[in-house]
Amino acid sequence: MEKRAAFFDFDRTLITGDSQSLELRHILKTGVPSRMFYPRLLLAAAADVLYHVGLVSPRIHNLAYLRTYRHVALKDIEARGRELFENVICRAFIPGTMNLLERHVRDGTLIVIVSATTCQILEPAVRAVQPDFALCTGLAVDNCGRCTGYPQGDICIGEEKAKQVKALALEQDIDLSSSFAYSDHHADLPLLEAVGFPAAVNPTPRLLKLAKSRQWPVHRFF
Repeated sequence: MEKRAAFFDFDRTLITGDSQSLELRHILKTGVPSRMFYPRLLLAAAADVLYHVGLVSPRIHNLAYLRTYRHVALKDIEARGRELFENVICRAFIPGTMNLLERHVRDGTLIVIVSATTCQILEPAVRAVQPDFALCTGLAVDNCGRCTGYPQGDICIGEEKAKQVKALALEQDIDLSSSFAYSDHHADLPLLEAVGFPAAVNPTPRLLKLAKSRQWPVHRFF
């Protein structure tokens, strides 16, 4: 029997910010790990600024950020993810989007979080929200358990996000034509186009224009 699902982006859709920006600020607030970290931190910060003014792509933005994890033990990233959630992200959930999510739960719709955020940073939020599935970006590690600064596989963004959603749908007998998707960013257009009921949440100007032209619902929660 085919099921339907509601796919939720994470950054600025479920929470009121960008998880990478929140992590960068948290690192600066709590102390930079070492001098070797500064160049990678500056690169990520520059990419973050350029991304938010539309001068670099979401993929480049994410690749630059992953470089900050180079030579860092995976267990330390996992610990940072827990700390970030407890101090920042737990208070950043958007009530309006969470109401949409809870409505889908009551209707018996499967809940899927799908995000470019690294799995280690996303995991505490996943435990809190308890979706049926979570699709995210894995981190490549070396034989010593340290991050290489590259993703494991592809970054879960753009066409890759839609690819993973379609693979999950095939595996779990999910009918995408009767499913829902929510996102704030035009980079998620492939995801939104993959389902029968797409919606824009706190959209970028470009996504807002697309949503209006295609008569998709638009939700503004902040």
